[in-house]
Amino acid sequence: MSRLAVVHAEWVEAVWRAGAQRRQPEWTESLAVGRREFVERIEDELGGRARYLQAAAIGENVHVLRERSPSCRGHFGPEIELLRPERA
Repeated sequence: MSRLAVVHAEWVEAVWRAGAQRRQPEWTESLAVGRREFVERIEDELGGRARYLQAAAIGENVHVLRERSPSCRGHFGPEIELLRPERA
């Protein structure tokens, strides 16, 4: 676990140095991100609680577990945008 913390800190630092400080939906809108087997295992472990979730491939070896239906943005997109803080 301590190795994971070190590697994670290195990833974050690399992103900041590269100037890529933007939200990444695959991480912020998913319950699990990783290889297909990992995502499927998480889905299985959730059992019935995963009934509204869907595993999907977003890259060659990257899968996500996220909500099946689009978020409320589809219905309330403009209203949600009004609630966002102003960008500099």
